[in-house]
Amino acid sequence: MTRRTLPTLARAAAAVVAIASLTPTASAVHRAHATSGDSRVDVAATDPRFGIDQISDHTPTISAERMAALADQMGARWTRIPFIWSYIQPAAPPQADTAPALTPVVSGTLPEPASWPGGWNSFALGSEGSDAVIDRELTHGREIVGMLLGTPPWACRDKAKASRAACVTGDVPTLYDDGGNPLAWDSPSNAWGRYCYEMARHFGPDAAHPQGRINRWTLWNEVSIPGGSVWTQWNDPDKARSEKDYARLVEVADEAIKAANPQAQVVLYGDPYWYDQGQFLTGVLDALKRDDPTGAHNGYFDVANLHLYIGTPSFYWIITNLRSELARHGWADKGVWVSETNVEPYDDANAGANAARDGATAFRVTQQEQAGFLVDAFATYIAARADRFAIYRMLDGAGMTSGVAPLGVMDNTGWERPYGHSFQALVALFQGAQPAVDTAAYHAGEFYPDRTVDGRPVYKAGVFKVVAEKLDTAGRPAQRLTTVWNQFGPLNPAIEKTYSKVQYSWDHSWHFNYNTADHLYHDAKDMIVLPTVDKDGKPATDWAGVSYDVHATATYTFKAAPGVGTATVYDKYGHATTIRAGDKPVEVDRLDYDGRPLPHVTPATRMTIQLRGGRYTVRLRGGTTYSNPADPRIPTVGGDPVVVVEQMGAGR
Repeated sequence: MTRRTLPTLARAAAAVVAIASLTPTASAVHRAHATSGDSRVDVAATDPRFGIDQISDHTPTISAERMAALADQMGARWTRIPFIWSYIQPAAPPQADTAPALTPVVSGTLPEPASWPGGWNSFALGSEGSDAVIDRELTHGREIVGMLLGTPPWACRDKAKASRAACVTGDVPTLYDDGGNPLAWDSPSNAWGRYCYEMARHFGPDAAHPQGRINRWTLWNEVSIPGGSVWTQWNDPDKARSEKDYARLVEVADEAIKAANPQAQVVLYGDPYWYDQGQFLTGVLDALKRDDPTGAHNGYFDVANLHLYIGTPSFYWIITNLRSELARHGWADKGVWVSETNVEPYDDANAGANAARDGATAFRVTQQEQAGFLVDAFATYIAARADRFAIYRMLDGAGMTSGVAPLGVMDNTGWERPYGHSFQALVALFQGAQPAVDTAAYHAGEFYPDRTVDGRPVYKAGVFKVVAEKLDTAGRPAQRLTTVWNQFGPLNPAIEKTYSKVQYSWDHSWHFNYNTADHLYHDAKDMIVLPTVDKDGKPATDWAGVSYDVHATATYTFKAAPGVGTATVYDKYGHATTIRAGDKPVEVDRLDYDGRPLPHVTPATRMTIQLRGGRYTVRLRGGTTYSNPADPRIPTVGGDPVVVVEQMGAGR
């Protein structure tokens, strides 16, 4: 199988580049998939901000090397790998204060637990040994971010529960003594502190790896969602205590990790913002500030972290709002990551690809729409100055059988989903790009009151615009990249027949009574959706003040860069089209990759663009308001984007 890509857009530089000689052409090139261990990510042509979670995952029929080679080709510069404590140290050491350090085991046979030194399982990441898994990724030139999570029963806070082996992996570890006093990170009774220290020491700098193998560690996963499963990872219904406990968990980990590896960074859990609109995360930040009033520990963390799925109109505000929260606490210098982003496709027809998710599920889109979403999201992350962002995940994996969403770049049959090609195009297009400084970097749609319904304003909303720039070696803008998409689209006919009027939302998942028999939402007010964000993307306190017209297509105009007479326009798969001032409108979307048509491609409107009189006029398809006819909800995925690339100044 071959792969259609952009040409070598940025091989000559890593971040700040002279653009003049690197203009992408209107043709695309092919290169064969790498399938062996001889590949390596091209550092000169990629961007350290762009990553893919869990690249090391594999199945009996899809090898780890195949995954690594594909990630190299896509340009993934970092990956997150979970280190689940209950897998790595399932048995308590004989005595916590004398437990031996984590010792690598390099044989290919998983030893019996009784022979694990101090209870340490050196094969938690794979049968070849955890060290071999980590070393393979490093050999491919990728940075690894470790995720520490999951409490083994012997270490959980509830000792009575642990004695019955009923403590689940989401339970809080022991962080306080019997009198309620915080345990020091290096206390013999603080097993969590010892675990963090040993992991950071083992993968930190040593004679064989003077730079260290893992220097960034994120702490647990989506802890604002209670429940205690291995991925929802927090099992305390008492919100105030839970915030305090997680803050203490971070404090212990920060001290332990940095004692073992002073150059390491600590990253907070990935906050799924829309679960509680960031309330838990704010409570954690407040607790960390209370426990470090003088800043002696710099808040006990280095990076705040988000998990953002669907709803691209809210992403810019969520990131900038988090930065404001950090500044309010005195931490304006801390980083912000989006370590998970994606949206769930439903139309992978390969046997078993959707597994337990074949029924009606939230946020379902086609694979085509998933590809468009990725471009919309990444452009927004650049505009919001996110320091890193990654798609979740590389491979569907074994979790599909238990209902995990089919979000992999590759499904379990070996089919590479189209959005992987979009990721590769984004890496080439946006390498080194930063938010524009001489124009608005983010334009949150065309919002203006259009009419009123029952005395309430109805907003006509549509096109979003995000502007990024690349700089030359003197720091001057040399290339401008403008991404535009139409967020809204036509209503599902089934909804139009059922309801007399519709309220449209950017987030809707827990506001309705959903009838599984007819797959429709039912609400007493005869409204489908009650908005949870206002017209600026901020959480709405009163749904009645915000409603939207929904349009199938949008025609949008915006200014060209001064003096530009030619531009290159890219669709979501990186296909390039050259446009010139005065020409007739040109179609700019191919809706295929590698020359192969994709399923569910029946657009009513082809997208066109024209450059005339110093302005671009682009006709955009409507965004997604439904995808699966059997599941007619209204997720707002956003429409297909176009990226307009202009050469500026000396770059022409």
